Amino acid sequence: MDTTAKGNALERSFYQYLLDQKGNGDLVFGLYPAALCEIRHKPKYPSRETPRDIEFDVAIEFRRDGATEPHLIIIFECKNYAGNVPEPEITDFSDKLTRIGRHRTKGVVVLSSKLQSGAQDLARSRGMGIAKFNENGLEMIAERRGALMNDNQFIRNLIFQNHTRSKPLKFSAFYDGSYFDSLQTLLTALNGDGVSPLSDSNASIPFVSDEILARQAHSLLSEIDYKSGPVDLEAICSALSIHVDWREEECQDDDGYEILGKADFGNRKIQIYSHQNPHRERFTLAHEIGHFYLNHDSFLRSEAIVEADLSLDASASNGHMLGRLELQANMFASNLLLPLGPFVSTIEQLREHYGYSTQRGHGYIYVDNQPCNKGDYDKLLSSTSSVFEVSKQVVQIKLKKLGMLNDHRT
Repeated sequence: MDTTAKGNALERSFYQYLLDQKGNGDLVFGLYPAALCEIRHKPKYPSRETPRDIEFDVAIEFRRDGATEPHLIIIFECKNYAGNVPEPEITDFSDKLTRIGRHRTKGVVVLSSKLQSGAQDLARSRGMGIAKFNENGLEMIAERRGALMNDNQFIRNLIFQNHTRSKPLKFSAFYDGSYFDSLQTLLTALNGDGVSPLSDSNASIPFVSDEILARQAHSLLSEIDYKSGPVDLEAICSALSIHVDWREEECQDDDGYEILGKADFGNRKIQIYSHQNPHRERFTLAHEIGHFYLNHDSFLRSEAIVEADLSLDASASNGHMLGRLELQANMFASNLLLPLGPFVSTIEQLREHYGYSTQRGHGYIYVDNQPCNKGDYDKLLSSTSSVFEVSKQVVQIKLKKLGMLNDHRT
């Protein structure tokens, strides 16, 4: 795809995103009735310096009740770069805004990647908004609970050049020293009504213990009358009225990470992308089921999952509220795929089979660097993996969590 085609693709996608927001009734966050907001693609405005009109990518025109002329125009310039956006692109957009007059216009650069440092400084100094739009990202609905759920550093990592990977949001932005995780709050700030900088101090995503998640997973398994063996995830999706769409093609986010699956909460749909790893596909599906069953649609409209999101380590959440949702979904998935009773029963049988019951004083399951011990332990992991159709890593994490593993490997 050439540069122009890529740019047009981002424009169309972002334009449709704005139309959908308006159609959902939450584009302007109660500032104006939808009828007083016009969303335009490829609008042209008269130049003060030349006889030709100047064309922009996308614009929102706000009109007061009864007015024919807009009192505020927010102009979006879309930059669909594979790498970071350079300074000349920001200079060009700023100059175009100056030629049509700034007294009633606000400019926002919409990125699919990030800004180079010089471009960051220029956009800030000239009072432009900076927004990251990710077609494959997830969209948070903080407004439903009146709370903001990410901190400044999280949003900064999405927009500005750095070496830290953050889970992509559908929309994130920076303007006048503040960070925003929704289009609504950005528009409020651009309108001049003021909005507090993004903070997670009022976060409303609750902590849920592993014990509670285990009980919830057990309750869901009871709905399909589960007894033993690999959990029938398709039956669970059917019981929850969730449609599963298995996709053969690969899918990547804008930072080049492979997307393993997506959840569309409004349409109760899960997409799983084939990546030649059936165990990982099952965990991905169980993870997305977790989001549905744990009512995470209270906070998310959609979500896309990459491999880094499948960590079961609590420290991986980095304290972010979004990380808390991902950790809950992962722990739920582990309890769903490895139900406690059948898991313990299976391990007991395999423990007897591989002679662990004779290793008194070494713990329930012991492993060290001796080849014979490592070999038996790997066989136990492989056998359990086959019984439940999960990865050996997930089995090992479960053993450690239950205190059943005495691991002396170095």
